[in-house]
Amino acid sequence: MTRGAVTMEKKTTLVLPTASLYDAHVVFDDGTGYTKGRLLDTKTGEERTYRELAIVTPNDEMLDEYVMGGPMPGHVVAIPGQVFSNLVGPAGLRFGRATFEGGKHRYTTPAALNRFYACLGTLLGNTQEATIHLTAGTNDEVIRTARNTIRQMFENLDENGKPQPHMFSVDGKAYRVTIARAHVPSQATAAAKSVRVSPPKSLEARLVEKPMEHTTILVIDGGRLSTDIAVLEPSEEKGRMVPVMRFSVMKGVGEMVTRLSAYITAQTGKVPTTRQLEWIINPRIEHLYGWISTDEGKLDLRPAIAAVFKQVWGEIWLEIAAQTKGTSPAYILVVGGMAIVAADAIKGTELPTKTGSITLGKYKGFAIPDEPHLAVAQGMAALGDEDAARQV
Repeated sequence: MTRGAVTMEKKTTLVLPTASLYDAHVVFDDGTGYTKGRLLDTKTGEERTYRELAIVTPNDEMLDEYVMGGPMPGHVVAIPGQVFSNLVGPAGLRFGRATFEGGKHRYTTPAALNRFYACLGTLLGNTQEATIHLTAGTNDEVIRTARNTIRQMFENLDENGKPQPHMFSVDGKAYRVTIARAHVPSQATAAAKSVRVSPPKSLEARLVEKPMEHTTILVIDGGRLSTDIAVLEPSEEKGRMVPVMRFSVMKGVGEMVTRLSAYITAQTGKVPTTRQLEWIINPRIEHLYGWISTDEGKLDLRPAIAAVFKQVWGEIWLEIAAQTKGTSPAYILVVGGMAIVAADAIKGTELPTKTGSITLGKYKGFAIPDEPHLAVAQGMAALGDEDAARQV
């Protein structure tokens, strides 16, 4: 474990070709809450993963020492030609300048490159020069208009169409990386692929009876700033799924947290910090979930969390149901951070049937992957490995 962001293990997700064109296959999932990454070394089969808060703070008033060997987790990224370096990660929280970048254009901003370089440099470690295959999935709504722009940004082509190296430093270490190919799949396709490659136990029998690639799939990706929805159907190319509908509901975990924060402030007279809220809403942090310390003792927030999350999810679901009216998905997949913090609200959603209704949690084709916040990245890894193998 390095700086709380990288894990390493000897694990391969495909049979590597004997003569790979690349030193490594890299996955970059630029979520609005967290940036996730994976590197597969084509020579050793070693796999490394990365996860960091998607916050970029200009380092114009702070010292690198806060991050580099200091008390603040994160990474210092410097790019030739930039006046200031940037701090990538939670360092900005300490200075009250942390913002999560949203919007359709977030994938091609200077901050996006800083997030990417922090991820790439951390994954490469001591390998400071490399040629890689990159898989970088993106919001399904953005795919239609920005896929080529995103690919061109990563491949960094010259006037002759030849990839030029990216030069940058992370935590004082310089890197020179050539992206020989950038593969940009849709996040919904990646989520569906992840379930096909590593299905939850609840779906194993149904997938045998009704293979996913022959059906209609509704994918719901609940992020921090928005919930992205795609309906996938089989393509003419065997085994592939294509989005036939995609849209975003501009509410996500962030809206749930905002409403919960207002409730806590009203009850305690104090505004909770971002870090406190991260702990309070995450049921996987059992010793901190659902309560906050006050002057009078501990305040039990579990009823409020359940009520607020049910309310916001209900608003999101109403819009999903309205826009997908007329579709009959065999599978409904919910991924992203929302699938962790609002799982109970999601499973309790009422679906109309011919004889009454059924909850979403009891629907045969419903699934929340075992690691819903990593499902898109895991699916992108599988898609990227397949794409890299096809280039040889």
